[in-house]
Amino acid sequence: MTSNYTVRFFSFLFTLGFVLCFGFNNLIAQNIPFTPTVGVILSNTHCDSLTDLTINVSQDPNEPDISTSQFTSTTGSFAISTMGIGDTIGSAVMTANGGLINLSATLVVNSTSVNQVIVQSIDLSSGLSLGTFTISNTNPGINILAQSIPDGNNVTSGNTSSVTFEHVFVNPAQGTLTFTSTITSELGHVDVQNFSFNILCLDCSGTPGGSAFIDSCGNCVGGNTGNVACIGFTPTVGVILSNTHCDSLTDLTINVSQDPNEPDISTSQFTSTTGSFAISTMGIGDTIGSAVMTANGGLINLSATLVVNSTSVNQVIVQSIDLSSGLSLGTFTISNTNPGINILAQSIPDGNNVTSGNTSSVTFEHVFVNPAQGTLTFTSTITSELGHVDVQNFSFNILCMLPFTPTVGVILSNTHCDSLTDLT
Repeated sequence: MTSNYTVRFFSFLFTLGFVLCFGFNNLIAQNIPFTPTVGVILSNTHCDSLTDLTINVSQDPNEPDISTSQFTSTTGSFAISTMGIGDTIGSAVMTANGGLINLSATLVVNSTSVNQVIVQSIDLSSGLSLGTFTISNTNPGINILAQSIPDGNNVTSGNTSSVTFEHVFVNPAQGTLTFTSTITSELGHVDVQNFSFNILCLDCSGTPGGSAFIDSCGNCVGGNTGNVACIGFTPTVGVILSNTHCDSLTDLTINVSQDPNEPDISTSQFTSTTGSFAISTMGIGDTIGSAVMTANGGLINLSATLVVNSTSVNQVIVQSIDLSSGLSLGTFTISNTNPGINILAQSIPDGNNVTSGNTSSVTFEHVFVNPAQGTLTFTSTITSELGHVDVQNFSFNILCMLPFTPTVGVILSNTHCDSLTDLT
């Protein structure tokens, strides 16, 4: 059912014929050329994103009436699979009869199929249907088609329409998107216009056409971010013993470093096949070693002492105390696993998963007991915050010192009493 005035929807323009009388001669106004003004607006030009598609059409008074209006695109599509009967997918505002008629409407889905939807324009004030039109996916591109209803004349008194499909048009991949309007008058005129848009993909930083990307660590890098892509997780690890004498106390030093942009370390574990810590000699508050550390690419430098925080038969909690501030830089656990030892440290998350470069050198001073003669192997198992695991082995040949047993001999050149002799 339509209103008392014939409504021309979507380009579709409400064309009402009229006759202008001039004085007593009753002269009829002359038609002007068929030159509808058309505009196409996208609410965004980001690739593969939902956008509002707005189509504006207007005519000056005395132009020939519109018969059919068709809008196509080279690419893009409507999100038809998301539409159900009764869904509101847009809105429209229209004027006709030179501005004397003003209407507002919602666009409601009337029927659907795989690639086509019939849309009904419902007047907001009356709830009545102002007409229907068809939207389709043509793969590629879209097609919108409307047929104007004849109103008994072929001239308009001036009209405008603005139709917005709200958040249901899907922009194509990056490139040029072109819409074409083909509007035909009741007298056979054909007006064709093109509207092109440069569709750009947003990079991960939100920049249209930007070059930022997600690296293997899951971070947005490159482009205008100022961030550098992370590299492989390859910490450099070293283990040093101050001596390799069997059954002797020795300094055990562990060095770890990372290049800038490696994934952050989450946990570090060091084990050995044999050897032990002299835990029975340790008491709470004892200093059992030292550490030096750099972070933030060398901008942060710290020195610390290793202090016993708690003890049990086979395990000690060690606290790292900053020499300059006296504050704790963290704790770790050392254990005797019989055989061998275990050292476990948990890194504190710093709000990101990539390092700007760091080094650490930790020395347990004169508290590691070398095993009996043979091969001693340390294994480092270092895990990144992203789940990478780096395993390295370090072997030492432990030797026992031979006891000091010199061989002594004495030789006399003769054994005659009271005589001179050579003593060798």
